[in-house]
Amino acid sequence: MDLYKLIRYLDGDYTAMEDAELKQWLSNDPDGSHAALYRDAHTIYDALLMQPRPATGLHANPFYWKRALTLSLGAVAAIAIVLLSAHVGKTTAIHKVESLCENVSVPVGRTMEITLEDDTHVWLNSGTEISYPKLFGRKSRRLTLLKGELMLEVSKDGKRPFIVETASADVQVYGTRFDVESDPDKGIFTTTLFRGSVGVLPKYGDSREIRLRSGQRLSLDGNGVFHLGSIPADDATTDWTEGLVNIAGSDFEILMDRLGKAFGTTIVLRLDKLPKYNISRGRVRVIDGIDHALDVVGLAADFKYKHDYNTDTIIIY
Repeated sequence: MDLYKLIRYLDGDYTAMEDAELKQWLSNDPDGSHAALYRDAHTIYDALLMQPRPATGLHANPFYWKRALTLSLGAVAAIAIVLLSAHVGKTTAIHKVESLCENVSVPVGRTMEITLEDDTHVWLNSGTEISYPKLFGRKSRRLTLLKGELMLEVSKDGKRPFIVETASADVQVYGTRFDVESDPDKGIFTTTLFRGSVGVLPKYGDSREIRLRSGQRLSLDGNGVFHLGSIPADDATTDWTEGLVNIAGSDFEILMDRLGKAFGTTIVLRLDKLPKYNISRGRVRVIDGIDHALDVVGLAADFKYKHDYNTDTIIIY
């Protein structure tokens, strides 16, 4: 895809085949280079709008865009600064591109890091599913957390607020670093703020915004009530971003579920009674494997396990 064709597209000069070609080109963008080229074309197009046009119209002279493009490339950086305060009307083509979404699903047992087109950095935990537009709109930046857990460092943009949408509540970002976990099937919603400020807008019950300050956590209980509190000193929320798994706690079943998710392993409990387990602090590294993690947990709980490596299933007995 070349700049000339992209600029013609932004001006509405395209066939149905070219429209389909552009959508396919933008949706197949593993390294973000296509979106970057589109943004460059958009900046140049905005610059071209400031230049005099032929009285007979844009399309009457097929050499107009190529000539104007050549004249404008050297001045794009300076013109872009002026364009920050200029208003350019939205076009149908821009709406179509902004509606293209990227869907990301992280396999169980894996984590992922991605950078969005606005330079916002996102860490995705095991089993997380998100959806976001290839290019954010001009009024807001929205990312949908369908299921799982995210850590975000949001790029500042005073004109376009960043919003994380979940089934239980939307989180509007006023700061930069925070964690969001959501599981609609289990009624789970938690957001933890490490730096800056966020506002949470519940989707049911009292819909007034709940503002969080650095060091606070907001959680949804089983009755659909939000609770605001402080982050504990030994908090392990960010462990997964560093390849660690927190093994502290007193609920053995929840711990096994956490280990299964972190290592991408099916863990089946075949116990008449869950063993007593209470470790106030402890972490294991994912790189060391699930067997090492279970051996460490086994130092504080009475159980045995069998690992079927063919099916990657662990039986706890």
